[in-house]
Amino acid sequence: MNDFPADAWAPHSLLWKTWGDEVLVYNQDSGMTHQITPIAARVIHALERQPATVAQLSEDLARELDVEVDAELCHQVASLLENLNHLGLIRRFSK
Repeated sequence: MNDFPADAWAPHSLLWKTWGDEVLVYNQDSGMTHQITPIAARVIHALERQPATVAQLSEDLARELDVEVDAELCHQVASLLENLNHLGLIRRFSK
């Protein structure tokens, strides 16, 4: 059993290459390489530090970008997480 919050997200084993705003991430488990946005990279890096929920990631991102946490931001973060999950870059932990 893990100590992560319900519905926390965490990354798979990834390798990174960055050129300015261009970010490539290689999933060592699948052998796939993906080009992602700088915001997606920020979210995955946050998850590498510690698995987190949509609410936690929204709060962290809002603080970094100096914006308010609102329903739209939470929706965008949730959508981003689903897309990153679909690409196989992150996974959800459920209790």
